[in-house]
Amino acid sequence: MKGSTCPLRRVCMSTKTKTHARSRSSVVALDFHTSAHESKPRPTEDQIRDRAYQLFIERGCMPGSPVIDWLDAEQQLIHELRSTTA
Repeated sequence: MKGSTCPLRRVCMSTKTKTHARSRSSVVALDFHTSAHESKPRPTEDQIRDRAYQLFIERGCMPGSPVIDWLDAEQQLIHELRSTTA
């Protein structure tokens, strides 16, 4: 079959849509050396883990939700980091 034409070529070519080239002015340059994460300080997992444990202790070591403790700890640390860098 090598070298033969596709029997569907006529159908495929007749339904091909016309594409428009983009103007060079619409190209946006991306800087891969910086990222959004660099501009917003984030706590480390160890910091979050320590704070979550601290929340557990402050609660009197009563059972709770480790996920909620983790998320609360993360939010507290993010708020603290951003308020000290602002």
